[in-house]
Amino acid sequence: MQSSWPKVLPRRTGMAVNRPGRRLYPWATISLVLLWVALFTLFPFAYAAYLSLHRYHLVQPGHPFVGLRNYARVLGDELFLAALTNTLVFTAASAVGVLLVGLLTALLLNRRLPGFGLLRALVLLPWALPLVSA
Repeated sequence: MQSSWPKVLPRRTGMAVNRPGRRLYPWATISLVLLWVALFTLFPFAYAAYLSLHRYHLVQPGHPFVGLRNYARVLGDELFLAALTNTLVFTAASAVGVLLVGLLTALLLNRRLPGFGLLRALVLLPWALPLVSA
Protein backbone atom coordinates (compact mmCIF):
# COMPACT_ATOMS: atom_id res chain seq x y z
CA MET A 1 0.00 0.00 0.00
CA GLN A 2 1.47 3.29 -1.02
CA SER A 3 1.24 6.45 0.99
CA SER A 4 -0.18 9.60 -0.47
CA TRP A 5 2.59 11.70 1.08
CA PRO A 6 5.51 12.60 -1.17
CA LYS A 7 8.88 11.18 -0.19
CA VAL A 8 10.63 14.52 -0.62
CA LEU A 9 8.95 17.67 0.53
CA PRO A 10 9.04 20.53 -1.95
CA ARG A 11 11.33 23.41 -1.10
CA ARG A 12 9.64 26.49 0.30
CA THR A 13 9.96 29.48 -1.91
CA GLY A 14 9.06 33.05 -1.44
CA MET A 15 10.26 36.11 0.41
CA ALA A 16 9.57 34.73 3.91
CA VAL A 17 12.55 32.39 3.73
CA ASN A 18 15.23 34.87 2.65
CA ARG A 19 14.32 37.96 4.62
CA PRO A 20 17.35 39.92 5.88
CA GLY A 21 15.79 40.33 9.33
CA ARG A 22 15.62 36.58 9.77
CA ARG A 23 19.38 36.38 10.33
CA LEU A 24 19.49 39.45 12.56
CA TYR A 25 16.61 38.45 14.83
CA PRO A 26 18.65 36.18 17.18
CA TRP A 27 21.29 38.87 17.60
CA ALA A 28 18.65 41.50 18.25
CA THR A 29 17.04 39.39 20.96
CA ILE A 30 20.27 38.80 22.88
CA SER A 31 21.81 42.22 22.31
CA LEU A 32 20.53 43.63 25.61
CA VAL A 33 21.94 40.67 27.51
CA LEU A 34 25.29 41.04 25.78
CA LEU A 35 25.30 44.75 26.61
CA TRP A 36 24.50 43.96 30.25
CA VAL A 37 27.34 41.41 30.44
CA ALA A 38 29.75 43.84 28.83
CA LEU A 39 28.71 46.60 31.21
CA PHE A 40 29.16 44.58 34.39
CA THR A 41 32.09 42.32 33.48
CA LEU A 42 34.17 43.75 30.66
CA PHE A 43 34.09 47.38 31.79
CA PRO A 44 35.28 46.65 35.37
CA PHE A 45 38.02 44.38 34.02
CA ALA A 46 39.25 47.03 31.58
CA TYR A 47 39.06 49.76 34.22
CA ALA A 48 41.05 47.64 36.70
CA ALA A 49 43.70 47.06 34.02
CA TYR A 50 43.83 50.82 33.39
CA LEU A 51 44.16 51.60 37.11
CA SER A 52 46.92 49.02 37.55
CA LEU A 53 49.11 50.99 35.15
CA HIS A 54 48.64 54.30 36.99
CA ARG A 55 49.49 55.63 40.43
CA TYR A 56 46.07 56.12 41.96
CA HIS A 57 45.44 57.82 45.29
CA LEU A 58 41.90 58.54 46.38
CA VAL A 59 42.70 61.85 48.04
CA GLN A 60 45.18 63.23 45.50
CA PRO A 61 44.20 64.67 42.13
CA GLY A 62 45.83 63.31 39.01
CA HIS A 63 46.79 59.76 38.22
CA PRO A 64 50.24 59.61 36.59
CA PHE A 65 51.10 56.71 34.33
CA VAL A 66 53.66 54.40 35.94
CA GLY A 67 53.52 51.47 33.52
CA LEU A 68 54.58 48.10 34.87
CA ARG A 69 56.30 49.54 37.96
CA ASN A 70 53.33 48.56 40.13
CA TYR A 71 53.69 44.95 39.01
CA ALA A 72 57.47 44.97 39.55
CA ARG A 73 57.00 46.35 43.05
CA VAL A 74 54.43 43.69 43.94
CA LEU A 75 56.47 40.82 42.50
CA GLY A 76 59.51 41.96 44.49
CA ASP A 77 57.62 42.11 47.78
CA GLU A 78 58.36 39.27 50.23
CA LEU A 79 54.89 39.45 51.75
CA PHE A 80 53.22 39.01 48.37
CA LEU A 81 55.42 36.02 47.51
CA ALA A 82 54.59 34.40 50.87
CA ALA A 83 50.88 34.98 50.30
CA LEU A 84 51.12 33.55 46.78
CA THR A 85 52.93 30.45 48.07
CA ASN A 86 50.34 29.95 50.82
CA THR A 87 47.52 30.32 48.31
CA LEU A 88 49.01 27.77 45.91
CA VAL A 89 49.70 25.24 48.69
CA PHE A 90 46.19 25.67 50.12
CA THR A 91 44.59 25.32 46.67
CA ALA A 92 46.53 22.15 45.85
CA ALA A 93 45.86 20.59 49.26
CA SER A 94 42.16 21.45 49.09
CA ALA A 95 41.76 20.01 45.60
CA VAL A 96 43.52 16.75 46.56
CA GLY A 97 41.56 16.53 49.83
CA VAL A 98 38.17 17.06 48.18
CA LEU A 99 39.03 14.53 45.48
CA LEU A 100 40.08 11.89 48.02
CA VAL A 101 37.09 12.41 50.31
CA GLY A 102 34.69 12.29 47.35
CA LEU A 103 36.30 9.16 45.91
CA LEU A 104 36.34 7.35 49.25
CA THR A 105 32.70 8.30 49.92
CA ALA A 106 31.66 7.05 46.48
CA LEU A 107 33.51 3.77 47.00
CA LEU A 108 31.92 3.35 50.45
CA LEU A 109 28.40 4.03 49.18
CA ASN A 110 28.87 1.64 46.26
CA ARG A 111 29.37 -1.41 48.53
CA ARG A 112 26.60 -3.97 49.05
CA LEU A 113 26.28 -4.24 52.84
CA PRO A 114 23.18 -4.47 55.03
CA GLY A 115 21.81 -1.08 56.07
CA PHE A 116 23.65 0.85 53.38
CA GLY A 117 20.40 1.71 51.63
CA LEU A 118 19.46 3.85 54.63
CA LEU A 119 22.95 5.37 54.78
CA ARG A 120 22.83 6.15 51.06
CA ALA A 121 19.44 7.84 51.51
CA LEU A 122 20.75 9.90 54.44
CA VAL A 123 23.78 11.01 52.44
CA LEU A 124 21.69 12.00 49.40
CA LEU A 125 18.93 13.69 51.41
CA PRO A 126 20.67 17.12 51.71
CA TRP A 127 21.24 17.07 47.95
CA ALA A 128 17.63 16.15 47.08
CA LEU A 129 15.77 18.25 49.65
CA PRO A 130 16.31 21.68 48.01
CA LEU A 131 14.97 20.29 44.73
CA VAL A 132 11.78 19.11 46.42
CA SER A 133 11.21 22.39 48.26
CA ALA A 134 11.75 24.46 45.12
